[in-house]
Amino acid sequence: YNVKSPSRDLLKLSKIDENLFNKYFSVQTSAIKAIESDALTEEFTSALKTVFKDEKVSDLMKAQILEPLNFNNLVEGKDEIDPVDLNNKVEKFKNFVGESLGLEFVNFMKESPLKPYSYTLEEKGHRALHRTALDYVLSSRTHKEEGEKLLMKHFNDSDNMTTSFACLMLSQKHQTANNSEISQKFFDKYKSNGLTLQKWIAAYMSCWNVETAIKRVKDVEALEEYSEKVPNFVRALWGAFIRNTQVFHDESGKGYKTALDAIIKIDAINPQMSSGLMRGFNLCPKLKGTCKTAVLKELKEFDMKKEAFSSHLKETFDSIYSEIGA
Repeated sequence: YNVKSPSRDLLKLSKIDENLFNKYFSVQTSAIKAIESDALTEEFTSALKTVFKDEKVSDLMKAQILEPLNFNNLVEGKDEIDPVDLNNKVEKFKNFVGESLGLEFVNFMKESPLKPYSYTLEEKGHRALHRTALDYVLSSRTHKEEGEKLLMKHFNDSDNMTTSFACLMLSQKHQTANNSEISQKFFDKYKSNGLTLQKWIAAYMSCWNVETAIKRVKDVEALEEYSEKVPNFVRALWGAFIRNTQVFHDESGKGYKTALDAIIKIDAINPQMSSGLMRGFNLCPKLKGTCKTAVLKELKEFDMKKEAFSSHLKETFDSIYSEIGA
């Protein structure tokens, strides 16, 4: 198997190769090449459609092969990155696939609806493929309204946490018209369960806009159920904020500043936690352009407060700050 095959050969392999690993590798590698070269074509979506329609491939494997690429997929192996550009490319890719195959995905979800929950590989795969299909449909403009209807039906009919949480996450990630309704229903149902509430917090922080995210941080911190002294709650809130690459790497620098302000407050309560969150800046030495300028400004200001740092935070911060070339 030739790892250096051109994209066209990889796409052919994805259609005819019966080895599922090769099929997965072909699609994922072709997607990365297409995104990075801004060369999304009908040939690519034709290959995805072939996999999607292949009755010899299980739903679980289809979901894994067709899973949308994300920011982390594009960062891997790069010496320099522009987060804004990478996020835009990811969204363009998902929109392209959603526009091209949206009708196929919608028809699949209508013709092969989710069944009552059972823990079998077949049903696990069926749920996963619905989730993947919905992600693409909600990324499109043409089919998004239909996707939102299906999302609401999935959520209202759900008899299991996997589907309910997937719907919650998709509604927040895509800021669907029904995202507030889904979020409130999920919260009302599970707010007394600490572990599930942490999942809700993580999903709630999946919005794309930095101003909205900062407002949502305040919403979460104001909850009666939330406590900054409970590590899992802090990790759910601030871990999700930092992992949200659209928000954290906002060109204004507000994402970096908000996270750093939180880290120094958390440091006074839980130094191990503050140090762990600081590691969310590990990627920053690779930044370029406006994001690098923004994060360097915020880290320089943060450095001026170093006397107040715990030894844990100081060690982690110094490592990152020295690597960024400050």
